[in-house]
Amino acid sequence: MNDSPFYSLAQHPGVKQSPRPPVAYNSLFQVVRVFEESALPIEEADILAHTVAKSYNLVKKIWPEAWGKDPSHSKLMHGGGLRAMASVLASKIAATVSEGNGDINDPTIWQRLDESLERLKTRVVWTDSEAAQASTTIKKIWREEISDTQSTSQGIRALIKFLKKQMLSLDVAAKKPTKAIS
Repeated sequence: MNDSPFYSLAQHPGVKQSPRPPVAYNSLFQVVRVFEESALPIEEADILAHTVAKSYNLVKKIWPEAWGKDPSHSKLMHGGGLRAMASVLASKIAATVSEGNGDINDPTIWQRLDESLERLKTRVVWTDSEAAQASTTIKKIWREEISDTQSTSQGIRALIKFLKKQMLSLDVAAKKPTKAIS
């Protein structure tokens, strides 16, 4: 799929490419697997591929400075970052689908995911260079929650938990009415 954000970014086993693409095939396989095993109403491979592509196109749009970089420079492109985001994305989409008409193609679902990711960007950076230019709070989050994440089960689970808590907190805060200044 030429419209996939992973187009030309995945390195396939046994294929020598120069420069080397940043995403290991196994990491991409695991991303797709998260979506496939989620509660999302996806029965067909083309819908699965479209959902993954659409989700990660939003991620690419929200964090362009981290997308497509070598995993040693971007924790987003690291296997742990990609898999953690897959879990966050699939959960958010499933929750939004359940609140609506059950149609995964409903534009409202994608708008709400986009808005939620925009809020998450206010707390999450994926590269050292972004963290260096960020607030003290974001630097602390980077240092304690993201920068040392590994592609281990416990590392990915910890990152998923952190990202989901941040997203939930930010989404709840966004729904609260703001006090009018009189």
